[in-house]
Amino acid sequence: MQIPRRYLASAVALASVAATLSGCGDSSSVVTTVAPDVPSVNPDSPPVNPDSPDDPSSPDDPPPVNPDSPDDPSSPDDPSSSPDSPAPSCGDAPRDPPPSKPADALELNGVAWPAMCVDKTEAHFFGIGDWGGDQGGGHTWENPGKYEKRGARVGGDDGPDEMAQLYVAREMKTLARSADPDFVLNAGDNFYPGGVGDPYSNSCGEEQANRPADQIWRDRFESVYSGPGLDGKPWLSVLGNHDYGGISYETAWDAQIFHTWDSNIWRMPGQFWSQRVQYRGFSVEIYMLESNKQDALPPGGDPGRNICQDPAGTNPDCWGLNVDSCFQHFAGAWTASLDMLEDHLSKTDADWKIINTHYPGPSIAGDPRIQNLNSLYGIDLIFTGHAHYQGHGVEKDIPWIISGGGGGVTSDITPDINGHDSSYGFVDFTVNKDSLKFELRSWGGMDPSPDGIIWQSETLSKRSASASLAGHLAFV
Repeated sequence: MQIPRRYLASAVALASVAATLSGCGDSSSVVTTVAPDVPSVNPDSPPVNPDSPDDPSSPDDPPPVNPDSPDDPSSPDDPSSSPDSPAPSCGDAPRDPPPSKPADALELNGVAWPAMCVDKTEAHFFGIGDWGGDQGGGHTWENPGKYEKRGARVGGDDGPDEMAQLYVAREMKTLARSADPDFVLNAGDNFYPGGVGDPYSNSCGEEQANRPADQIWRDRFESVYSGPGLDGKPWLSVLGNHDYGGISYETAWDAQIFHTWDSNIWRMPGQFWSQRVQYRGFSVEIYMLESNKQDALPPGGDPGRNICQDPAGTNPDCWGLNVDSCFQHFAGAWTASLDMLEDHLSKTDADWKIINTHYPGPSIAGDPRIQNLNSLYGIDLIFTGHAHYQGHGVEKDIPWIISGGGGGVTSDITPDINGHDSSYGFVDFTVNKDSLKFELRSWGGMDPSPDGIIWQSETLSKRSASASLAGHLAFV
């Protein structure tokens, strides 16, 4: 059998790493190790967002999951991976700092943030999307017209439809004490209903670069997701359509980028960027893509979901983005995201390659260029939100997860008062060199169990060395 060249290249790259790197050192904490690489790819940033009734591209019912990715030339049964062989890790690479705070919100689009080094052979990380409610304390924003479509509100003023963010955060904090996640994948729609700014005034531009974080960050983010196991853990973040304003492009989405330099946990240096996490013996690369073009429509497009609108009537210039350029900006940002992705996939030796972006997994996997990159290099998972429920499936041989039930907005699915449903929740990942397991965890119910509720669970497993080289993943 002829082995495809891309898998041979992957094998050679991993062998090289194993031969040259050793030990994560004495520290079990996360450190930065790799100098940031800012590709020339970079559009003139924009915004994107909506979420009225809902997005036609997001299914209303959750599905299943399975892939066909590649990569891992070594296996426990392979003598070349004996315990005496040095395990790939951060080694003695210089501890380069992250880039300085930019003057322009689009300046670092495409940046490779310095690598994280974690001294573990198996680890956890969490994933969540559509989580930021409209008030402090974990309150859920009511999506207009949702109850008429889905069914009545459940649970009264302290029920899941009213306080879903609070309940999902409770379950995350409970599990974090034992799981000790290393980071959180954040799929966007971080602050409902319209980002951290005022959708009816111009709140985008240079003044955001040095504006101190206001109460919204403390009330809706920092105080909600704090505690043992979560404190100090970075949120690897992208923008959702509501972060741009939902029905506008000018609602301080740039403040979320600049906040990266004012927080030790918020990480979003650009509209699209990447992060490598080096563990002892394996690595994960995560590619944050800007996919809001799906709701960035030409002038006159659906007013209930078009990001490229100006409710304030001022047509401000937001980092080169205005009503006339908005549609092209978001199309360009998606193309530039895929350029970044292709550049990294063609060069990486990472064991696991994950896309994190806002719009639902099936629509991302359905993009012809994504399909081609998966065929050439392998994509292990697409993590997304936007559709307001928890689900997973496979599209075009790429597994995907939708985790849009973070609790910031009314779910598309009526919750069960006991928490046995896929309406609200988050995802717990367990990763090692050979497998990536994910558990879709519920909001837990009004009378929670200390063990939580696992709604669905799957494991993606790298098979044997030969099967991996042939480009197959298995579900176990």
